Amino acid sequence: EMERGGTIRPCTISYNILIDAWSKSGCKGSAEKAESILRRMPEPDEISWNNVLAAYANTGRDDGLVSALRLLKAMEENDDAVKPSTISYNLIMDAMTNRGTIESAEKAEKLLHKMETQFEAGNTAVRPSGVSYNIVINGYAKSGSPDAGDKAQALLERMSSQAERWGSTEVSPDAVSYTSVIDSFANSGQRDAADRAENLLNTMHAESGIAPSRVTFNSVMNAVAKSGAPGSAQRAEAILKQMEGLHQAGNSDVRPDDISYSTVLNAWARSGESDAADRAEAILHKLEEAGQQGTGVRPNAYCYSSVLNALARSKDPTAPERALALLNRMDEMYQGGNRDARPNSFCYNSVMNAFAKSNDDAKATKSYQLLQRMLREYESGRNRDAKPSIMTYSTVLNSCAYTRGSNENRREAFQIARACFRDVLSMGGASSSVPFSMFLLTCARLAPRGAERDVLVESVFKECCRRGVVDELVVKNLRNAASPALRSKLLGGAGRDIGHAQLPQDWKCNLEKRRRYRN
Repeated sequence: EMERGGTIRPCTISYNILIDAWSKSGCKGSAEKAESILRRMPEPDEISWNNVLAAYANTGRDDGLVSALRLLKAMEENDDAVKPSTISYNLIMDAMTNRGTIESAEKAEKLLHKMETQFEAGNTAVRPSGVSYNIVINGYAKSGSPDAGDKAQALLERMSSQAERWGSTEVSPDAVSYTSVIDSFANSGQRDAADRAENLLNTMHAESGIAPSRVTFNSVMNAVAKSGAPGSAQRAEAILKQMEGLHQAGNSDVRPDDISYSTVLNAWARSGESDAADRAEAILHKLEEAGQQGTGVRPNAYCYSSVLNALARSKDPTAPERALALLNRMDEMYQGGNRDARPNSFCYNSVMNAFAKSNDDAKATKSYQLLQRMLREYESGRNRDAKPSIMTYSTVLNSCAYTRGSNENRREAFQIARACFRDVLSMGGASSSVPFSMFLLTCARLAPRGAERDVLVESVFKECCRRGVVDELVVKNLRNAASPALRSKLLGGAGRDIGHAQLPQDWKCNLEKRRRYRN
């Protein structure tokens, strides 16, 4: 109405408000709508152009980034248009690095170098800020590339040299810069990532006078935990104790949070140390006591699941029952109103896995009882996070396959396996080979040899072929379960040496990433 000639004409601010609304709306075509408004403006300013850049950048689509780059180029080349500013380039670099690839981070760094060149040539409007460098460093952290740490640290050093060269502290590294470099190390997968992360933490305050934050400490612990090196859990716990000591001395910025504790608990779970479960349980009990007294962080589901995972990996014969007791305690707390203790499917799966790896003669029955409990919790609506997955059923099948004990134990395990496998088939479009390979293994280990077993094995394998989820492990377990005559009928002469490449394409066309479940 204002544009059509009313007494009140729209000003630049009016247009900018409208562009900003479209930019933040998230509606389909919102970026294109924002640009159409820009094209109608008599005198668009920097805010107008940057809001449209943000609209395209925030789409998260490749064509959105292409359109943003097109607008940036128009700003650079058109003498009549508003020229790009630091904010303009930051928007584009942020959109690039959100792709999470090493290539996108490298493209963002080239744009950063372009800003440096233009600024040194006299264009003060594009002077890189600390945010500019941090965006690119964070891009390398997101990429997970093996050389991301090197590239990120090189940028950190460049920030310091540019600050000295330009006589400005605006581009000096800050806590975000150091933390992002540490994240780059953590995600790189390099053997020395943990050492480099700890070294950077130790030199951060000494050389730059920057106090590490809780996020910085958490990033270092994450790097140490991910390294999987011998002693990594002890190192992560030592950093946690350092945080606790600093907090007790009055530094509230480094008070450990749930991420701090869950990272250390996960490090113990993955460590393979003989006392990992004991150490993880001790930390959890300490957390629970502090939470009850209101003096610390209350453990969340991830903390509990990490301890359950440690118990599942433990060789202690008491681990399965300890895991079940912890799961029961979580359920009691959740039913009592503590939503942070709500057991999810991963928690249940971990307890099942603990039984599957045990020598308990009744492990198939106990795992199946847990599955039934999950179904009751999920279907009643009491706990929608307890929905069983293909992994859940596969873990029960694993318990069945490796059941020992009496003939009665073995017969019951086989009946449980058949019931579970029927449920898996009724789930329809599952594209995992694991239930098929585990059920065939169960047939090989528990079902009596003979024609009846061959009929069952043949039907299972043909269904696996029909669904296109045959892999090498399915073939291996088929060979073990089928009679020589059936093997020859189903696989021909290639049964023993057949690999993934030799499998007919229609047998494997729907495979997801293959996982092997072993007792």
